[in-house]
Amino acid sequence: VLTTFELDGQTVRVLMTHIDRVHDHDRQLRAIFDLFVQIQSPAMLMGDLNTSPDNADLQALLARPDVTDAVGGESSANRHRDYAVDWIILRGMKCVSHELRDLEASDHPAVCAEVELVPQKQ
Repeated sequence: VLTTFELDGQTVRVLMTHIDRVHDHDRQLRAIFDLFVQIQSPAMLMGDLNTSPDNADLQALLARPDVTDAVGGESSANRHRDYAVDWIILRGMKCVSHELRDLEASDHPAVCAEVELVPQKQ
């Protein structure tokens, strides 16, 4: 799902997905990452990527200077393995706070984050 909303006069693009765990995982992951870097910033990618922090495609995405892992901060090494499959990845935004919520609707907690726009350079 790709949607938009207005925040402080800017259009924020939100890409939400659930990547398959087995069938076509790598192809789906690369496609969603390609789309995420192509859409205009500020942008947010969130969902169950069924992908751990050691995935090479994910590491390449997070190595970009304009991309941040909202839960792990500057380094995905800060992530806890129990919720490493859910991600909130940002461009043109930064994480103010995050938390895990056990909603009993999944086999892992939901990841929630409060984010704000990064001021645009003039």
